[in-house]
Amino acid sequence: MMQVITANRLDDGRVVYLDQDNCWQDNIAGARRSTKEQGEALLLAVTRDTVVDPYLIDVAEIGNNQPNRYREHIRATGPSIDPGTWQED
Repeated sequence: MMQVITANRLDDGRVVYLDQDNCWQDNIAGARRSTKEQGEALLLAVTRDTVVDPYLIDVAEIGNNQPNRYREHIRATGPSIDPGTWQED
């Protein structure tokens, strides 16, 4: 199973992903893919000065890092409904 590292940025709380250059970025498509063992080692070495609570998530074996869990899909793509359709009372 392939995994990527995600966290939240300290200054604004945005969801970020670790890329190939060990930098944090907003787009999961560019996240660094690793096996579970590689990911666990990388997680121990990751810089935590700009993020909080980094952790590994499972992603699809092929494609552009599609998360396997719905919670992570929402974190990667945004709200599950269109805020433009909300009605105020």
